Amino acid sequence: MRAPRFKEQTVTLVTPSGQRREFGLAHAERLLDLGPERNGGWEIAEDEKYTYTEENGIRLKSDKGNSAKA
Repeated sequence: MRAPRFKEQTVTLVTPSGQRREFGLAHAERLLDLGPERNGGWEIAEDEKYTYTEENGIRLKSDKGNSAKA
């Protein structure tokens, strides 16, 4: 089997006990869709560039920069 040509995008999830682990975006989204009661408490790490909502799934955080200062 040949290795993929691209690196799968990953997101770091954390648990309330402090465990950190990287997951592929699709797998992380499935875990988060289960909800904290059924997924062991996993949530996206604070320092990640992604955010999660039930409605939109995992998305890149929006840049809230002020374009008036530019």
